[in-house]
Amino acid sequence: MVTPPDNQYIQKILRVAKNINLNLKVTNEHGASDGRYFSAKGIPVIMFKPICSATHIDNEWIDLQSLEKFSQLLKSFLLS
Repeated sequence: MVTPPDNQYIQKILRVAKNINLNLKVTNEHGASDGRYFSAKGIPVIMFKPICSATHIDNEWIDLQSLEKFSQLLKSFLLS
């Protein structure tokens, strides 16, 4: 599953992030997600998350300030 960095949605979320003083960078990662089902249908996938621990572990945690920025980014992206 690969979404090219010049994809219109990648570029849009980068602009929105910059407007709310959030520095995002486009990287390649290995792993599995449900995004593969969207990608298989030609739907671009952008994956990102707030600062947090590994998932499905004892004492799982999330950084609340990061969660607030994440929420603000999603809302701004969807409304733009």
